[in-house]
Amino acid sequence: MNKKEEIIVSTPKELLKAVKGNKNKVIVLNERETIRADKSREARWIALNKSFHICSVCREDIVYALTNKSGTTQAQAERKALKITDSEMERLASKMSDAFGDTGVYQEALKIWLEEILDG
Repeated sequence: MNKKEEIIVSTPKELLKAVKGNKNKVIVLNERETIRADKSREARWIALNKSFHICSVCREDIVYALTNKSGTTQAQAERKALKITDSEMERLASKMSDAFGDTGVYQEALKIWLEEILDG
């Protein structure tokens, strides 16, 4: 049995280029994902819909937010932050993500930073 030739890609542009003319090869997107080169529609979807994290929240962020309130010491803020469960942190992150997207800040920031990246 012949091993299929693989093409390793790291960017969506490389992925779309690889599917055009490499019909008998396997395209490696990362260590766990591969795609047959004759699946150009699927490759385009993957290239356009790969997600990247844009925001996260950690308990240190909670400490920072609480210490900026008058009368809350670093130690008090840390104790409060450590009482928050992972489930509550996930809920907080979800609410922050919703707020970020709902206010229009996301789209405006995307336009500004995208322009810098494309021009740079």
